[in-house]
Amino acid sequence: MSWTKQFMLHEFIPGFPISPSFPRRRESSKKNNPRSGQSPEVDLLRRCFSMSWMPACAGMTAFFSNGKSRFNFACLAVMTLLLAGCGGSSGGSSTPPAKLTSFIVTTTTVSIAVNTTANLIANGTYSDGKTADITTKVTWTSAGSGVAAVGVNSGLVTAGGAAGTTTITASLSGFAAQTVNVTVTSFGGIAISTNTLTDARYDHTASLLGTGKVLVVGGYGSGGALGTTGLYDPSATVNPWTADATLHFPRGDHTSVNLYDGRVLVTGGTDSTYTLLPSTELYDPLATTPAWSLTGNLNNARAYNVIVLLNDHRVLVAGGDTTTGTTYTAEVFDPALVTNGVTGTWTPISPMTVARNSATATLLPNHQVLVAGGYDANAVLLTSCELYDPASGNWTLTGSLHNGRFSHTATLLNSGKVLVVGGGTDTVNLASAEIYDPSTGTWTQTGSLAVARYIHTATLLTVGPDTGKVLVVGGLDDTGNPLTSTELFDPAAVTNGITGSWTTTSSLVEARDNFTSTLIPIIDSLHPNGRVLSVGGDGLTHILNSSELYW
Repeated sequence: MSWTKQFMLHEFIPGFPISPSFPRRRESSKKNNPRSGQSPEVDLLRRCFSMSWMPACAGMTAFFSNGKSRFNFACLAVMTLLLAGCGGSSGGSSTPPAKLTSFIVTTTTVSIAVNTTANLIANGTYSDGKTADITTKVTWTSAGSGVAAVGVNSGLVTAGGAAGTTTITASLSGFAAQTVNVTVTSFGGIAISTNTLTDARYDHTASLLGTGKVLVVGGYGSGGALGTTGLYDPSATVNPWTADATLHFPRGDHTSVNLYDGRVLVTGGTDSTYTLLPSTELYDPLATTPAWSLTGNLNNARAYNVIVLLNDHRVLVAGGDTTTGTTYTAEVFDPALVTNGVTGTWTPISPMTVARNSATATLLPNHQVLVAGGYDANAVLLTSCELYDPASGNWTLTGSLHNGRFSHTATLLNSGKVLVVGGGTDTVNLASAEIYDPSTGTWTQTGSLAVARYIHTATLLTVGPDTGKVLVVGGLDDTGNPLTSTELFDPAAVTNGITGSWTTTSSLVEARDNFTSTLIPIIDSLHPNGRVLSVGGDGLTHILNSSELYW
């Protein structure tokens, strides 16, 4: 099994004028997760355009200290020379340019299919603490070019026509060489494309449509909440990402669910000022011109809540953060109910027994909903769990988790049991996992992850040889840094007397958290288990617009 890198985020410098400041992303969901700033090249331009310039030639106007300028393109060469001298002597003091202090290759292992390509990336760290992509400055060599060759200054790996292994070395004068172990397999691999997701984003949602495409909605970018959406077409061989219909209200930290008729419902979340939103919107992928339409408002604007499609076609929303804090309120959406001329109505129902935020909700085979963990209105970590019965409209407590946790994942297994994995606590992230048995109402500890994590994804594989296994991807580690590691849970495997065990599988190309993973259950000769599409998220140094495929 392996990951396919689909799209890379390449930093670029926008045209003039150059702003003296750049927006920062929200960091409230991270724990001790400092992010480095812009690349040294961007900082260099920023310093240049904070200086006062004199006209360099006839037809070129002055450069002003606010960074705005107009110039004759015939003078571009003169301006280039001036830029090249930035930081040197110009009649005043100057700042020495930052020096490269170290570099790494972002992955140490790569699994690649025969006759396909992969892209290796080298990141450099500078004396001012900033990082930048230096892939083209590194010299790349392969110990076995017959197995997999590599571009000397590109890092582009090209696999041969037979399975095998080799080592690729990244060299840079004055620094220790870095090595990557490459395995060429009969199927699966890592490859790149030139197309990208419409916007870099995190805290978005993703939905598999009945058309087989994946719809990515909203989230946060470098400038705040996004109203843009992206559509991924797995059948496209070139440019699988296209921009799609825009939301009425930009939002992040929202929730979404697929309705029984194939439409997608998006609820709540926050805007660019982190104001909670009561609005909800519907998307119809089968419309002649797909668009978003407003439907009924939530009774309580909320984010970080749980959402579940009930067996009776209604939608349950419960808990989360509201204008009065963490709540135990709940409401249901009836897409057919008309109120004040608006089709689609939210109706308050009995509240949960405990107010909770950042919990999980899972629809059980008996049509009840299991809500697990999270934290309460006093930010106290919860072990408690409860069940909602749509038939009676009541909530009842059920067995408690062994470990309180928030921002974990919950996955319904083929057995009808529920697997809860990882999550955060007051002090550390968890590697532990537990399984809930609806027939007994109790939790049993199962095998632990190799790497503790939270804000990760967990996806049940439903086709192919790995049917019934659960793929856990990325997330944040205990130091607040995003992970590349992925692990596969086999509920039937027994290790050291414990039923249910984990194996480490192919790593992501780019570390990420606060992203989405969506199963695309299409089988072909190269994808015997279908594909899992992981999109966007917060990366090690920047917000991501890249996506990767696992198969």
